[in-house]
Amino acid sequence: IIFSGTPLPPPGGVPFISFFVRFQRCCPASAFLFLSPSISSSPIPLTKMTRVDGSGSVVAPPTLTQLQKALSDSLRPVHAGENWYLVDKQWWTKWSDFVNRGPPTPHSGGDAPFSEKIDNSFLVEPGTSHVKPQLHEMEDYVFVPEDVWLQFMGWYGGGPVVKRTAISTGRSNSIIEIHPPVYTFVTPGGLEYKITASRTRTVRELVTLMLGQAGMPWQPSYVLWASASKDEAAEKVADWEQTLEEANLTTGQVLRLSSNAIAPPAAQSTGGSRSAGTSSSASSSSSSSSSCNDTGSSMVVEVGDTSAATDSNSTQPDW
Repeated sequence: IIFSGTPLPPPGGVPFISFFVRFQRCCPASAFLFLSPSISSSPIPLTKMTRVDGSGSVVAPPTLTQLQKALSDSLRPVHAGENWYLVDKQWWTKWSDFVNRGPPTPHSGGDAPFSEKIDNSFLVEPGTSHVKPQLHEMEDYVFVPEDVWLQFMGWYGGGPVVKRTAISTGRSNSIIEIHPPVYTFVTPGGLEYKITASRTRTVRELVTLMLGQAGMPWQPSYVLWASASKDEAAEKVADWEQTLEEANLTTGQVLRLSSNAIAPPAAQSTGGSRSAGTSSSASSSSSSSSSCNDTGSSMVVEVGDTSAATDSNSTQPDW
């Protein structure tokens, strides 16, 4: 980084003294900054718009064609399996207005190139990627596909990252799951884990995620129990090949595992089994739809196609 007393770039090959500017220090108003890969290279003027990548190369601002394509790509249809990212609506409005006006040319004057970082902090609960429940698409946020988000990060930076995955609704269209279900997994030792998974996951995948999160070993004899709270009656989840939606497992429920067919002691079984098409008093309100949580939905442990549960004549649960 080269300091100069004039806005004219110093000639290459002159032994200028180079400095790295520290945030704690102020630059004199009369100083101009230039970037040079080496003392002998031709320096490039630095402005507040200059972006430098990890290799020290100056990142050129996007062209009008690139901006218009990014805007067009953001409006394309959603397909199942794609990753989409939330963007604060206020930022999006400023950016899209700038693109529609057209960035200035060196001879046209007008606005400076768009440089505002993305700020998604308003959209999520502090320290998480959980979208605040009171927010609404197109009012508080918009979605952009992954390729556009990566371009935004290169051009503007910002965050936090809020990634969701599009899921199929079974009606030849796809949606982005904003609020995937969140469960409380209570281990035999009483530890609690918050588990987030898409409602399109199978029960078997959810159990694998639970075990991985808690660091518990896999046992083919495991039986899964679900209840509305830790104090209410639990029901056996019978079919592990069903999706969470088909099995009526909804957000807020408490999940436990036992290694026999006896309900866990915190909630004796009501005698029913959770399966597709059956309702349950243990179910809470259905999760909102409109993508998978980027942290909770990924599988932690890979398991084979072992038996989901086995009956047992034991009279005591193995806790």
